[in-house]
Amino acid sequence: CAGYPNYHPKDGNPGPWVDGIIGKKEISPRFLNSMVDLKNKDNFIQSSDRCKVIIGEIEKTLPKFVAETQGQRISLLYFDVNLYNPTLAGLRELYPLVVPNGIVAFNGYGCRPWQGEALAIEEYFQEINKPVPTLQKFPFSIHPNGYFKKTTN
Repeated sequence: CAGYPNYHPKDGNPGPWVDGIIGKKEISPRFLNSMVDLKNKDNFIQSSDRCKVIIGEIEKTLPKFVAETQGQRISLLYFDVNLYNPTLAGLRELYPLVVPNGIVAFNGYGCRPWQGEALAIEEYFQEINKPVPTLQKFPFSIHPNGYFKKTTN
């Protein structure tokens, strides 16, 4: 809902680009809630939500979410956060939950002005002592800007 409230030095300086080209990416809570409600009404299993929005910064909210959903496994992990801190936090918390042959995709990878996303990916794989996977691109779409298949745990 809050758009891009802050940047890490590893993000470079995307602020002027964000403000001048795409706006602050702020979404009204009322609009967001109406979209979530619409998505959940279209669920085959009526007692189960297909979509849930957790308001807050990923670095602060994701550890609690992961702890509350123990046993969860991920077959498609899609990052569209563009920035260093949330990408690194997301990888730390969620990548271990990706099943073998699961897909990990990044919306802003290698795309200006989102250098922080690429740096976070490189740093994460350095942390876990594994080579950065070779990212691929779909020939039929500009998004995601990069994805890879997880080969092992």
